[in-house]
Amino acid sequence: SLLTNNGDFKKAEQLFPIIENGLLKFGDKISSVRRAFIVFKMATVQLGSGNFSLALKYVNRILNDSELDVSEDILSFTHLLDLLIHLDMKHEQLLPYALKNTQRFLKSRNRLYSFEKAFLHFVSKRIKCTNELDAEILWEELHTELSSIKDDTFEGVALEYFDFRTWSESKFKKQAFVELIKRKELNRLKHAN
Repeated sequence: SLLTNNGDFKKAEQLFPIIENGLLKFGDKISSVRRAFIVFKMATVQLGSGNFSLALKYVNRILNDSELDVSEDILSFTHLLDLLIHLDMKHEQLLPYALKNTQRFLKSRNRLYSFEKAFLHFVSKRIKCTNELDAEILWEELHTELSSIKDDTFEGVALEYFDFRTWSESKFKKQAFVELIKRKELNRLKHAN
């Protein structure tokens, strides 16, 4: 988690064989939520590194885990990450289905946080958008909306899982996600001293 927070995805990726080995060896001794969290972090490392198909593989591992209770927040974040990956992979045919699937899943939980609502609204608009400039504006709108959600503790938890806000910022600023993460970490360290 520390490596993903400071943008050191390459170093985090080098730990994957050790993590996978640990999951194989001790997977049944780790709670399904904890296991899903570890796999989720692996997905975000792949996403941050631009390895979208590997990120999708990890996401599917969580979504197909029958041991996870549908009330677990990790499943909500995984569904949202799934949508991000499909957007980045330009899966135009798959995106409407993935969006409907996510909407159905979130509706089944009988609560929709501002963070989730903003995200779903963005994806439904983004799917219809064909112009690259309009797409950048949508990413910027998402970033602004996510930045303005203050009363939502769920959003705070969401950002601990994956920095959705910085991801949206990287899209409209056309800068590498990893670079923005590193810059934010440097600023945080500078202001901490």
